[in-house]
Amino acid sequence: LIVTDKNGDGWTHLMEGIEGHVWGIDWAEDGSIIYLIHEGVESRIGRIGADGDDDRTLMQQEGLIVSRLSVSESGPIAVAASSSEHSTEVFRLDPSAEQVERMTRTNLWLDEIELARQTVFDYQAADGLELQGLLVWPLGYEEGERYPLILAAHGGPEAHYSNGWLTSYNLPAQHAAAQGYFMFYPNYRGSTGRGVEFTLSSQGRPAKEEFSDLVDGIDALIEADLVDADRVGITGGSYGGYASAWAATYYSERFAAAVMFVGISEQFS
Repeated sequence: LIVTDKNGDGWTHLMEGIEGHVWGIDWAEDGSIIYLIHEGVESRIGRIGADGDDDRTLMQQEGLIVSRLSVSESGPIAVAASSSEHSTEVFRLDPSAEQVERMTRTNLWLDEIELARQTVFDYQAADGLELQGLLVWPLGYEEGERYPLILAAHGGPEAHYSNGWLTSYNLPAQHAAAQGYFMFYPNYRGSTGRGVEFTLSSQGRPAKEEFSDLVDGIDALIEADLVDADRVGITGGSYGGYASAWAATYYSERFAAAVMFVGISEQFS
């Protein structure tokens, strides 16, 4: 989060070194800045002075992922947010009370659908780096049974997955779970949400450590007696498509299937 004067001079980092990803901002009536930040797999809304003073949290609710915000002149903040139980809806945040109220329910039919469980999965890379991902469990999971896995590699690689609604047109989290699959969404090194240093840790090294992080996540799920090692698939778009193509060739012995979407097939051109 950087502030400059109207002439573009005097750039000031207000939150330098923070381990997160500032996702959105708006000005409050008193001249302070309302900001939306993604930290790890969660999100937070805060207020900070334009000089960097008086930084405080206005809203932080585990499992409610804010994607957009708009500050009204009268004070309340409108936010768009999702969770593992619903896609994006509108909420109203009262900054003075630090309370959030859901305003819309646009998919009432979801109340009649049994949704699969979604949890945060922590694991360690081969070099000891602590990583996080999101795991959607097979519907009707039975302890002790191993299930097939679909790994979803995000694009970028400067991007990340948050602990909200993960089902989309090309990433079938709930659909796969209903068919008896685990679906894993890892935030490998190079992802956003953990600060600039973490994001830059993969730069210039495609299919090196950041790809190994994907395989290490699979191994952690296998070692946890959750996943069948012979039934692992991978998919993703953009850089995730590149990772899927790499998985199907360099790591063909590890993956039973790969679906590449809008990916790069070679780096030279």
